[in-house]
Amino acid sequence: MVVSSAHKYGLLVAMFILCLSANAQQGNLLHRKVRLQTEALPPQDALMKLSDKAGFTFSYDASIFSDPAGVAVNLNNQSVKVALDEILPQNITYKVSGNHLILLKKTDYAESGKRQKYVISGSVHSAFNNEPLEEVLVYEVSSLVSAVTDSRGRFTMSVPAQFAQLGLSFNKTTVEDTILIIPPKDQDLIISLRSVRNVTPAHAIKTLQFEQNPTLESMSLVQKFVSVQSMSRVKNADLVINKVGQVSFLPTWGSNLKMSGLVENKFSLNVLVGYAYGTSAFEVGGAFNIIRNDVKGMQVAGAGNLVGGSTRGVQVAGVFNHNKGSLVGFQISGVNNMLIDSLKGVQVAGVNNILKGKMKGIQIAGVNNLTTQNVDGVQLAGVTNIARQDVSKVQIAGLLNKGNNVDGVQVAGLMNLAKGKITGIQIAGLLNKASNVNAIQFAGIGNISRDTVSGAQVAGLFNHARYIKSSQIGLINISDSASGVPIGLLSYVKKGFRAIELSSDEISPGNVVFKTGVKKLYNIFSFGYGSWNGSKVWSFGYGLGSQKSLSEKFQMGFEYNSKWVNEQDAFQKDLNSLHRINFDFGLRTNKLVFSAGPSINVWLSEWKNKDTNEYLTRLAPYTIFEKEIGTTQLQMWIGGRLAIQFQLH
Repeated sequence: MVVSSAHKYGLLVAMFILCLSANAQQGNLLHRKVRLQTEALPPQDALMKLSDKAGFTFSYDASIFSDPAGVAVNLNNQSVKVALDEILPQNITYKVSGNHLILLKKTDYAESGKRQKYVISGSVHSAFNNEPLEEVLVYEVSSLVSAVTDSRGRFTMSVPAQFAQLGLSFNKTTVEDTILIIPPKDQDLIISLRSVRNVTPAHAIKTLQFEQNPTLESMSLVQKFVSVQSMSRVKNADLVINKVGQVSFLPTWGSNLKMSGLVENKFSLNVLVGYAYGTSAFEVGGAFNIIRNDVKGMQVAGAGNLVGGSTRGVQVAGVFNHNKGSLVGFQISGVNNMLIDSLKGVQVAGVNNILKGKMKGIQIAGVNNLTTQNVDGVQLAGVTNIARQDVSKVQIAGLLNKGNNVDGVQVAGLMNLAKGKITGIQIAGLLNKASNVNAIQFAGIGNISRDTVSGAQVAGLFNHARYIKSSQIGLINISDSASGVPIGLLSYVKKGFRAIELSSDEISPGNVVFKTGVKKLYNIFSFGYGSWNGSKVWSFGYGLGSQKSLSEKFQMGFEYNSKWVNEQDAFQKDLNSLHRINFDFGLRTNKLVFSAGPSINVWLSEWKNKDTNEYLTRLAPYTIFEKEIGTTQLQMWIGGRLAIQFQLH
């Protein structure tokens, strides 16, 4: 690097040329922990040992150390800040620029009578070919006054002199970042900067795909409030400046000036809109807070918080919180919260929460929660919860819950959807749907399992599954095969038990019966016609039955049937109900079963002559018990039946 002055003054300079490597982005160097023990050494030597231990560089004018007294250092896992407070005299302070420390001597200008502002100008050229360098960021480290070189490589700025030296930093992505320490005075400089080694050539920017994440600076809201000059400084400097606090009205109208995008503030007050590299303790904004990197602590905005990195702490916004990184803590907004990375904590939004990473915590939204990866925690939404991957714990929504594999509970007013398996409970007002069910599905209308049900399906109308290992309870149960028991008005098992039976008993010589379900429990639909005395008797009924094999050829069965019996051609509205319990013993031959057995019959009738009030029923062949109960005649007898059964499967 070459430095010259138009006024040909002698410079008292101690400078370091440095490349701010990845270490510059590893956080504030003042927070790094070190272990260092030394005997009494001059401050310069103690600083050298400290910089070696903590991995940073530093610059200073040798004349600032006028006192030769040595200092002993004894640090046991303490911060660099603590070490500097021990090593440096009280009249020397320091400024952090990325991974570099600049030492400056304090001066009382009120007593010395010196000027408090100086005009610094200069030209910046390439050390390789002496060509002017455009868009080089030049800033004074103590005041943050900055400028960007023009097409001729020129810059000019008015710098307040708070110290006995001025520290100038030169930054551009294609050259080596450089720190220069000069005396406080009006001066015009000529600076030559070396190119960064192994610079990777730029490639054409491809069209941004839908799933890609645009940079914070590319967002229209940021471009509306952050000036081109501020963005130019951010683009050309790979460094972070740490400050205790700042106050701003707009991004360029504040104490950090146009350098705000490179400053991490501990405390930040933005009257309308703020723009900074990061916040490490507390930030409040009347409208928007815009942070390029991370937020630690608490961030409050009247309208919205925009964070380019991660948040560790609390975010509160009247309208939205948008983070391009992760959140560990609490996030609340009036309308929307969005995280591009993971959540470990709580999101609360008046309308919706959007999370493109993993979730471990709680999401609460007035309308919708959306996560693109796994949910480990609780989702509560007024309308929908959508998880594109697995759900562990709880989803509760007014209308719909959706996940992949669900290990926990889904409760929805309308529908629950699990693309994979459900290990837990699904409760829906309308429908539950899953692939495998290892626990329980409750639905007001129906449950659907595309594969296996190892738990239970309970629905007000229907249940459907491919394979049932346990039970289905509903009006209609449908499955491909079952080792469990479906319970309902109609249970259809494709590879289960289905049969048509022709039978004759003491009431009707001809009955046709259809049986469906499984042998442990099946539904019976029956129709009978005729009587042994020639009268026109016809009946229809419903029942339940169970069969058990006694041997390879013999079986026994137990059935209950309830029939409505009409003793006239027309349908009789008066009570005429027969309740019949059959005990059958059968012989199997291929798909035919011949069976016979006794039955217990209970006959209830209210069919009367309206004039004489005499009961008109003549159905009972005889009775073993007879009694009149109110307006109902009860009769009982023992009967029997013969049947031939054609098994359909």
